Amino acid sequence: MTTSLLLDSHAILANANAIQPVLCEEIDEAERRRQLTPRIVQALRSAGVFRMPMPAGWGGPEVDILSQIEIVEAVSRGYGSAGWCAMIGSDGGYFSASLDDHVGRRLFADLDAVTAGMLQPRGRLDIVHDGFLLSGHWSFGSGCTHADVICSGAAVFEDEQPVLQADGKPEWRIALLPAAEFTILDTWYTTGLAGSGSNDYTIERAFVPREQTFRFGEVKRTGPLYAWPGLFLANVYGRASGHRSGCARHRHRDTVHQADCARQ
Repeated sequence: MTTSLLLDSHAILANANAIQPVLCEEIDEAERRRQLTPRIVQALRSAGVFRMPMPAGWGGPEVDILSQIEIVEAVSRGYGSAGWCAMIGSDGGYFSASLDDHVGRRLFADLDAVTAGMLQPRGRLDIVHDGFLLSGHWSFGSGCTHADVICSGAAVFEDEQPVLQADGKPEWRIALLPAAEFTILDTWYTTGLAGSGSNDYTIERAFVPREQTFRFGEVKRTGPLYAWPGLFLANVYGRASGHRSGCARHRHRDTVHQADCARQ
């Protein structure tokens, strides 16, 4: 398996194919734990899967979306829950495109950092000096058990009143914080994607610098991979196609339940 720090799309795809036996071997333990095993997480990190959309300016591979789909498909052939978590865990490269470059680089100092979380405004951001206090309870935090950074959508409040935008709609921002600041709740008991660790997570009045928040659709980085803010969703198709031809030991039980595990 290629381990060079200068991984490109071809090397990451080759690595994703190479780790399939490891993923398949770990299925029973991951299903028992209801989250990916440390061995699976390390295999994905070493393969370079989580760094797929990291920008070339940081030394990342900035993998095109079609190649990302192929890579997620390859991981999913080994274990569907690993493919699902690879897909979501690699979102950091996209979300950092909405931050000032130095802020994103600080949060994602490791190109293989894992991202988890939900973008919908299930939480609350109270305005304070230089930032916000974040509180909330979010569901379906796939991969939060091994994440480095968690993103959380929240409505903005000032003096106990929702802040309204120019169009009269409530302001909604997405906050990014180190995963260690959140409490992970053991809520993931299911038959589909059982190893994805898609637990609930909470936080209470944690300070978030304003520069670590953004409005969905704000993009500060150039390049085709970041031109459309919804592109981070596109590699989900690799998870769906990979599942159909996946390891026979889990294919029958690891179906994506869209109603129960809607991405983000």
